[in-house]
Amino acid sequence: MPPQRKARYTLSVTRPLYLIVSERHGAVVGIEAFSPEPLTAEVVEIAPDPSGIALGATEAAVRQAHPDARLVRSDGIDNLVVAVSRRYVATHSFASGRANAIIWFARAESDPPGDGPALAEPAGDAPASAVLVVAKNETEGIRWEQIWALFHPCAGTTRWSKTLVATSRADGRMYDAVSYSCPATGATRRVYFDITSFYGKF
Repeated sequence: MPPQRKARYTLSVTRPLYLIVSERHGAVVGIEAFSPEPLTAEVVEIAPDPSGIALGATEAAVRQAHPDARLVRSDGIDNLVVAVSRRYVATHSFASGRANAIIWFARAESDPPGDGPALAEPAGDAPASAVLVVAKNETEGIRWEQIWALFHPCAGTTRWSKTLVATSRADGRMYDAVSYSCPATGATRRVYFDITSFYGKF
């Protein structure tokens, strides 16, 4: 398997839902949506996979959509694996009879030759490179900003300490400019978040 980079995203602040995006040769080659806890219904916050299967779908629904799926049991977990095309494979994992993980990935041997530029997250050092926050209200939006800080420590595992927040408007969009200091080193940093989705919503 060629080297891959993986980015992990938190999809919900009210319950544990995550997305992992895999990159290889500068292109997205895999997407995994999962819940670490068993689900009791389909998840509406996440779009269904290309075959129409939603996270939280029953095993019967997955088998109906993929009658040619192979059952693979790994570490006590049932997985239904199906070849979507010559390039792509899908895996649906189950807990308590419902899909708690859906993975779509490209076969490494089907990668095109050469490398493209590596994907990179927004720098957040100006409004033009702001970190996009998608939230329904102020409470959820502030929590997203806190999660970003948790995943970007300043020195080893030391968390940034928030010192100031300045809200501004530019080109019809709203931004939080959050200033941080590092308790371990004294370093400072300002990060811009695009808060248009939740600004003024309570």
